[in-house]
Amino acid sequence: MDAKFHRVPVVPGHANVEVDQIYPQNTILVDLDKGQTQLLKNGLYSFDAANSTVRVFDGKAAVPLLKPLPPPKKLLADEAYDCAAFRDRLSRRGTTPIIPRFGKSSAFFASA
Repeated sequence: MDAKFHRVPVVPGHANVEVDQIYPQNTILVDLDKGQTQLLKNGLYSFDAANSTVRVFDGKAAVPLLKPLPPPKKLLADEAYDCAAFRDRLSRRGTTPIIPRFGKSSAFFASA
């Protein structure tokens, strides 16, 4: 097996994959029923095999929104902000992130 090339099938269901680092020499392909996608950047990927859809969250849009504000002690956000980059940025500012994992928001906010 080539260590630089990986192919992953997604069978019926839902899968979340957090990618921390992809090297340019690596190829990661994900097979869905109606097509194939390649992971190209860091972030949280959400795969839905039933609909052959992929959503990517990288947290880059959220960081510029934080700069003009003083750091709060805690920040409550919905699952759209669930990615390691955003959580790390909050922690470095001294803020505790209160963010449900992607796909779990209704249960999270119902118990909060």
